[in-house]
Amino acid sequence: MFRLLAPVLVLALAVAPCGCDGDDDDVADDDTGDDDTGDDDSAGDDDTTPADADGDGHDETVDCDDTDPAVYPGAEAACDGVADNDCDGEPDTNEADADGDGHSECDGDCADYNAAVYPGAEQTCDDGIIDNDCDGYIDANETDADGDGYTECDGDCDDDDDAIFELAWDVEDGIDNDCDGTVDEDVIDCATAPTSPLSETVLPGARGYHGLAFDEFGHIVGSDGNSLIRCDYQGTWSVYVPGVGSCEQMAYMPDGDLAFVNINMNIVMRANPAGATSYLAPANAAYGLIVGPDEMLYSAGGVSVRRIDPATGDSAIVTSINGGEAHTVGFDRDGDRMFIGTVGGGNLYVVDLDENLDAVGPPQVFANFGGWHDGVGMDACGYLFVVDYSTSAMYRISPEGIPQVFVQWGYNGYGHGLVWGSGVGGWRTDALYVPLPYNANQVKEVVIGTPSAAFGGTVHNAP
Repeated sequence: MFRLLAPVLVLALAVAPCGCDGDDDDVADDDTGDDDTGDDDSAGDDDTTPADADGDGHDETVDCDDTDPAVYPGAEAACDGVADNDCDGEPDTNEADADGDGHSECDGDCADYNAAVYPGAEQTCDDGIIDNDCDGYIDANETDADGDGYTECDGDCDDDDDAIFELAWDVEDGIDNDCDGTVDEDVIDCATAPTSPLSETVLPGARGYHGLAFDEFGHIVGSDGNSLIRCDYQGTWSVYVPGVGSCEQMAYMPDGDLAFVNINMNIVMRANPAGATSYLAPANAAYGLIVGPDEMLYSAGGVSVRRIDPATGDSAIVTSINGGEAHTVGFDRDGDRMFIGTVGGGNLYVVDLDENLDAVGPPQVFANFGGWHDGVGMDACGYLFVVDYSTSAMYRISPEGIPQVFVQWGYNGYGHGLVWGSGVGGWRTDALYVPLPYNANQVKEVVIGTPSAAFGGTVHNAP
């Protein structure tokens, strides 16, 4: 047996010399099986802490690009070509082209919600966009260089001259003041003014009882006996204000609302462009109603003419006629005289006015004709036009107060009131429009050949 065991013992001694256990005996053994000299987080280590390769404070488990320190959750969007700095899965707005014009905010698009605005865009008339090309300056065509209240986009064909714009009077000066391609259009010669109508036409669609008014959009408004009807020159009409009855005269105020005399309620009412009505002032038996040179309302009724403030409805007597009934009212070209038509004896009165349009002295008789003056207005030559119910006629009265029958009508053809055309939408500025209450409340166009006293063009040979 001794011989058999001896080789085994020799083998064991060769594998593990006596006193050696595989450890460095100078270091305490912690039985963990690793290198007790320290943890260096090198390859092969079992430490599982995630890496932050770009040092931005966010490790690879949340950082959607751990190679770029500008990209991490909550990062500020920057113009750096990175589509998603904050790692929310959505393109940053400043890098996106929201309006599809090929430019983002980072490309200099100052209005990335409007495809007409971007660096280098064409300057266009686009309803309030004043900087199409994002250069920080108002576009030249949106600038009112001459201070006339109009830009190139508004139709100003010469923005260096404040007398030239689309709605200017084209006076006789060899210049196309109103930018329509024709020179010196607004010129009249009073020496050749007609002494009778050039034409008379009953119009389709339009309706009027005792008063008419033009809005700024090319419509005429009048009563059909029940409602106010709004109609264009082609005859297309609609109900504007229903159920107000047969109104007396009316006028559009500067704010765009219509003022009219409601005879059923004896009040002056207002209607906004949508047709909603409200109380404005007491009528005080008014029939005539116009807007004066000071943009106040003037009403005529009873023995007085009143001034009504459109903003407050406050009214005050401007002048009175002793023993007469004021019925209609009008002004001269300069706004320094007021004419008052009456009911009764046929007297047409005049009163001088001061700079505040207050009466200077009592009214004086200017002319006598007919007996029931239903409308008064002055043309650009200084002639007064008056329609008279008693004689079913329209008169032209000279600056000296001499009346002449301008047109004689029968009862059914009598024009009960008058207003000059607006010049918008086909309505003529050299025509009077009169309501026909005895002919189904229709409206007649009477071309007289001269515009109203508000005409701002060149006038030759005024009497």
